[in-house]
Amino acid sequence: MKKFLILIAICFAQNAFSQIEEPKRYISDSERAIIEGNQVYNTAGIDVRPEFREE
Repeated sequence: MKKFLILIAICFAQNAFSQIEEPKRYISDSERAIIEGNQVYNTAGIDVRPEFREE
């Protein structure tokens, strides 16, 4: 019985301290680029595709 109560106390403590304060929101790639200062390029609009040369 003593072991069972200790197990319940451990589970309760784990549950109490594992909660986060606010849920994290998903950040899209365009929002991440604005935050980081990077640019996102859409490759669907490229007319000239790269060509590889053999040297």
